[in-house]
Amino acid sequence: MARPGPLRSLLLAGASTLVLSAVKAPHAAAQSVDYGALEQVFGEPVTTSATGKPQKVSEAPVTMEIITQDDIRRSGADNLPDVLQFVSGVDVRRDAFGDADVGIRGYNQAANPHLLVLVNGRQVYFDDYGVVAWNTIPVELDEIRQIEIVKGPNSALFGFNAASGVINIITYDPLGDSVNSVTAQTGTQSLAEGSAITTVHAYDVAGLRISAGGYLASEFYHPDAYGQVPEPERGSLSADGKAKLAPGVELELSASKSSSQTYNEIPAGILLSENWRTNSVGTQLAADTQYGLINLNAYHNGLAFDLPLLHSPETDDVYVVQASDLFKLSADHTLRVGVEYRNNTGQSSATSIFGGTIGYSLWAGSLMWNWDITPDLSLTNAVRVDSVFLGKSGPTVFGPYLPNGLTLADYDRSFTAESFNSGLVYKVTDRDTLRLMAARGLQAPSLVDFGYVVNGNPDVNPTIVGNYELGYDRDVPGLGSTLRTSLFYQTQTDVIGGLYDERPVLTPIGPVGLIDNIGSSHELGLELGVKGHSESGFRWFANYSFASVTDDLAIARTDPPTTNLDYQHGTPEHTVKFGGGYSIGKWEFDSAARWESSWTDYKLFVPVLPPGTPLLSAVRVANYLSINARIGYKLTERLTLSGTAEQFNQARIVTSNGLPTERRFLAKITAQF
Repeated sequence: MARPGPLRSLLLAGASTLVLSAVKAPHAAAQSVDYGALEQVFGEPVTTSATGKPQKVSEAPVTMEIITQDDIRRSGADNLPDVLQFVSGVDVRRDAFGDADVGIRGYNQAANPHLLVLVNGRQVYFDDYGVVAWNTIPVELDEIRQIEIVKGPNSALFGFNAASGVINIITYDPLGDSVNSVTAQTGTQSLAEGSAITTVHAYDVAGLRISAGGYLASEFYHPDAYGQVPEPERGSLSADGKAKLAPGVELELSASKSSSQTYNEIPAGILLSENWRTNSVGTQLAADTQYGLINLNAYHNGLAFDLPLLHSPETDDVYVVQASDLFKLSADHTLRVGVEYRNNTGQSSATSIFGGTIGYSLWAGSLMWNWDITPDLSLTNAVRVDSVFLGKSGPTVFGPYLPNGLTLADYDRSFTAESFNSGLVYKVTDRDTLRLMAARGLQAPSLVDFGYVVNGNPDVNPTIVGNYELGYDRDVPGLGSTLRTSLFYQTQTDVIGGLYDERPVLTPIGPVGLIDNIGSSHELGLELGVKGHSESGFRWFANYSFASVTDDLAIARTDPPTTNLDYQHGTPEHTVKFGGGYSIGKWEFDSAARWESSWTDYKLFVPVLPPGTPLLSAVRVANYLSINARIGYKLTERLTLSGTAEQFNQARIVTSNGLPTERRFLAKITAQF
């Protein structure tokens, strides 16, 4: 579909030079990651995501928080957005029972395009609409070892589209870990949910984990729903296997399928029924050699998506090949060089209102340098260059002309974009750590932005996200707590407009608009948080987030509104989250609360009313408090009962322009074997 370009030879040559330079360098001494052993050594969860080396969160050159499996279990949540909602700086807006949008540090919106979500290094962000469909992620909560939330732009360290942040989901290792469990859950909204996970090993050289899960439920109350409202459902099946081929050499194979039916808010500001079917297959080879730790990763993500009301079945196929080498030049200098190729193609069926095929190929090269200047001071710099080659082919439902007035030749376009991350970490004392960071990240245009639909524009540019940040961590051993603070300033230039923000043009089929870059926005933010536990069984957390966003967009702000792109008024300025728990004997008690200040969302009037009637109306989301609680009891060492009350303080809360979020009661039984 989309062709590779001349950057290929440059990237490969650069990679070869850097790899060969390591031949005479000391051995990288890198091993496959045993998170369990590292947690025991460090006394807390660790990460290898930022630099490739095991690090405590406070020592990583990024602002990161880690949710452990214990945190997931004690939350009582049965889906990923609800697990994430109590992390500082994370904004969760729920539009329906099975649909939610997750943002980091503001800029959340329907079908949020700013966030990169990974499962064991594989992207689960969909390039067609630029969205994460959380209900389709083929991972069961019980098989997750930890979730890493990385805040701010991190494109150079984590890759494609890590604009506002990264959520990195790490499952248990099928070779080193053994997870065997069955869960069954029921509750309000007619919920029937279950999952099963099993792991088998062939001595100590191979392991395979298989998981399956799903649910059936009834939708939240929907008095103003438009069109048919489906009953939400989800099903998934995945397999992950790993084998030792030789000392220091491991091969991993994975495959998954999922299906989901949801009621979802699309970027146009309307709730519609959506059907999703995904499939993925991938392989990863890791070799610990005298030239460093070499990783080869390749995967394919397939998506079949349909909006039944609009008769628009579509498919999206993404092929990704990545190669990297992590090695030491000396005891204090570690390098990681990487290359990546991806091909992304979206196609609409003959019955779709869109029609045609669009896609691009991308070549990228990256380099990370970590310098341990002293035992207490380290510097990490990373750069990445992405070159994109775009193309489009017909036929389309509009004949020889595209609906935006362009011809297919106008999509023969290429461009290059750069990103970087830089982090200085200074351990002032054994208890105090300072981090100074600067970054430039990229929000890639989606296929819709480029021209998958009638108002796409092949000349739209990536949004450039800049971030400047000061972080401070302090351990308080006497209270078993860690205090974390971050002060940051973020900028967004070349903001990509939405459905109502286009530049109007005259075409052979009449006036239409083009998606375009429409201005800039900036944010001043502060995050304060504390988390701790005691040997007596108590645990607690509290955090506060402040976000002040100012837009400078080339669109008029009118009343009634003519645009639903409004980061300035669409971001809660103040958010407070707190909670605690206690374990005694066979009992666990946990509770958590979330309060956020008011903000503004927008809704589309459908069907279209008589001429002169505004298309959009503002929806004021008033400040609200939501409180959850969970009780767990271990019947035996292998059997646990639990009950969860979500939002028990209010029957219904408006958390977006979607359906009001309802109170939920859940009962769950988990068997481990």
